[in-house]
Amino acid sequence: MAVTSEIRAWALLRPAMMMTTAVATALVLFVGYGRAMEGLVTVGILLTFLQYTARLWVPIRNLTEKINVIQVALTAGERIFDVLDTTAKMKDSKDADPTLRVHQGSVEFRDVRFGYASGDDEVLRGVSFEARPGELIALVGDTGAGKSTIVSLISRFYDVDEGAVLVDGADVGDFRLANLRAGVGIIPQDVVVFAGTLRDNVTLGTDVDDAFVMRCLRGVGAESLVARFDDGLDHVLEEAGRTLSAGERQLLSFARGLVANPPILILDEATASVDTETELTIQTALEELTAGRTSIIIAHRLSTIRNADQILVLEQGEIIERGTHDELLAQGGSYGELYERHVG
Repeated sequence: MAVTSEIRAWALLRPAMMMTTAVATALVLFVGYGRAMEGLVTVGILLTFLQYTARLWVPIRNLTEKINVIQVALTAGERIFDVLDTTAKMKDSKDADPTLRVHQGSVEFRDVRFGYASGDDEVLRGVSFEARPGELIALVGDTGAGKSTIVSLISRFYDVDEGAVLVDGADVGDFRLANLRAGVGIIPQDVVVFAGTLRDNVTLGTDVDDAFVMRCLRGVGAESLVARFDDGLDHVLEEAGRTLSAGERQLLSFARGLVANPPILILDEATASVDTETELTIQTALEELTAGRTSIIIAHRLSTIRNADQILVLEQGEIIERGTHDELLAQGGSYGELYERHVG
């Protein structure tokens, strides 16, 4: 509403200023011409008055333009304060244990039912599964099956309607939000790269030395990223990582995961938007990243989850199949059809 009012005001103010300037100039010219014809003033004086009239409106015109800039700034300020004043929907429970931390990384869903407030239909309908410490769980299914909702509930971005989500045997509501989310690392498909040094983009403010940063980069096969630049870790990356390829941005996000070293790792399939050669590099880095920690992967390319300890096939918010890659292929069900469709 504020932006609309500003546009309307500017649409009226600027033409009004131009019209006033034109009328004032015409008035001076009309009166001055009559006086010049009567011999009361010379043509030089008339031209001088015309110049003075034009100069008179310059600061007024500049002032109106500055008012427009100020209004734009105020509108931007309102938006910033709206964001700052927004209260988080999810808050620590009154009974949350401040000493509770994520250590082993086990995850369990017990008959979880959930639906978003903006929709009428349930997104998850009685989902139950268990991920033991160190296991790799893959979530497979069409768009809207509930894969992203499951990983959102682990970090308690939402509260379940029914059932329970347990981490290390404790309900996620028993954790302080900061403690719970400190133990869950999320690597999205669309990697955010900030305008800053390569070092800062890997550590994200974590206080670690350069030797550890290089070890993490080397662990995911991203040491070549440092070698590309003469200033190494001090190289300043552009906003959104415009100078990096999609594969390099993904490897950078993997290195962040090693730096954070969370017991639980959630990945929105990293190889969905890269070529086959880069996929092989990322797959090797993925094995290093998931080793020794509970990992839950939203799988888009089924060829990347052959070694998963458990694959959950979701359809309309329900788990319709579960098992290893070979077990599900042997069943010849929905997973087999999906696999044939993707690989064949």
